[in-house]
Amino acid sequence: MSALDSADDVEVLAMPRLILREIFRTFLPNSIDDNNYASAGSTFDHAKLRYRDFLRRLFKALSHFRQIDAVVTGNFGYRAERELATAMSELRIPFIALHKENLKTPGRVTFFEHIYKERRGAFTGHSILVYNQIEKDLQLRAGVAATTQIQIIGMPRLDRIHSWRRSNTGTTAPRKILFFLFSPLTGMPRIVRKGATTGEVYLEDDGIEEGENSISLDTLCTETCLTILKLARENPDIEVVVKTKGRQRDIVESIRPFGLNDEQPVLSNLRVIHSGDVLPLIAEASVVCGFNSTALLEAVAAGKPVVLPWFAEAERADVNPYVIDLRPLGDVVHSPVELHDLLIKYARSPRPVPAQLGANETATLEHWTGNVDGCAGERTRRAILAAIGRGV
Repeated sequence: MSALDSADDVEVLAMPRLILREIFRTFLPNSIDDNNYASAGSTFDHAKLRYRDFLRRLFKALSHFRQIDAVVTGNFGYRAERELATAMSELRIPFIALHKENLKTPGRVTFFEHIYKERRGAFTGHSILVYNQIEKDLQLRAGVAATTQIQIIGMPRLDRIHSWRRSNTGTTAPRKILFFLFSPLTGMPRIVRKGATTGEVYLEDDGIEEGENSISLDTLCTETCLTILKLARENPDIEVVVKTKGRQRDIVESIRPFGLNDEQPVLSNLRVIHSGDVLPLIAEASVVCGFNSTALLEAVAAGKPVVLPWFAEAERADVNPYVIDLRPLGDVVHSPVELHDLLIKYARSPRPVPAQLGANETATLEHWTGNVDGCAGERTRRAILAAIGRGV
């Protein structure tokens, strides 16, 4: 909520989402999640109404102690907040979703149109703020909300990246490669579901597409990781930083390809990082590598060269619709050897940070993030203040 930092007359109170999740589980089973909330059947309707009534009474009581002008969340589809949106509407308190899951490739647009329409259902709050036209069009087609309820504001977290680039024009960062780890299923069409017990998750369609027609990035992932490891071994003067998303499955998956086990000693120039802010990592990198990651767009905004591995499954026609295509940026490699050589080239001959981004970089950021000017936070601020009747 840094977008409201300059709004001196607005107080921001943070409620951990864990609180609502725990309350939710006293009314509904854990198996009711984001991806089946609307499709779980009428069996749970009464429990949903009871949960909504509790939330309405809770927030009405809270309003006697603190004035509540709006409630803001990070996604229109969070299960524990679906009834909260309706309850806030009944209390005439704007419920605003800063919808952050916006990177939808053509294949994922089709995939999520079904998820939104059939499994998540209509939004019952005040407004949804999205990054780009892709997400707005998708939500409109799926009947999530009316066009007047959906506003494009861009990716707010890109603001500080633009600011960093402008403040560090002309600087270089020698001999450091940043690799954003991706998994074989990154961006692929999978429906993640929650099990009956807390912490249990599974893929609903797990096993349906197994065999020759299975859509995954298994070979691309393995060969990219092994190439990064080979590069680190052969070039001890180049530091290699591997950043995961911090999820348990990422931590487990990073062990084997990067030699973090008894059979392979840890290299002194190789670091695997599971948490923390990505901006310092991007700022210190000579070059960035990854696949199907929002972080690559942050690197583009920072003026860093982004190397895209485009071989193995990335060249398959059935995988292509699910890929964030950054090929217009130019640094595309079609084999592990090309990947190895280009990363070393950029690490040893780092490119100065540009004051202005090129036409391809600007078009890419506009398409995917809706933020080429570094002002998404200001657009967010204006939208929230307008919703609570404070003007700008």
